[in-house]
Amino acid sequence: MFTEYKIEKNIPIIKDSRKGSKLTNPLYLIAKKMKVGDSVKLIALDDPGEAPEDYTLEQQLEFRQKTYDYENSLNAPNNLRRYLNDLYGKGSGAIRSLCNIPNENTNQRGARVWRIK
Repeated sequence: MFTEYKIEKNIPIIKDSRKGSKLTNPLYLIAKKMKVGDSVKLIALDDPGEAPEDYTLEQQLEFRQKTYDYENSLNAPNNLRRYLNDLYGKGSGAIRSLCNIPNENTNQRGARVWRIK
């Protein structure tokens, strides 16, 4: 009635490498490599605008991908700061818009993220 179970020791745990996993996210990998005082400049992509009605299916798919990439580039600074907070504790990441930093190119839209503790 009972099956015998054998305890095996020293079996390595393989990290989850699925596509949506945060462990394979490039921003998470950058956050793991950052040391105190390091910063990353994240520049947002250009806004794709609004889709015209007369697009073909291929053009609609291409426009939708550009829209997703644009939205991801806007969320990247917040995601990087969130990963820093996950890895190193609360308050270990800081964000500042590029237009509010002296000596930065104010023509670009984006943010800079620092690891501060």
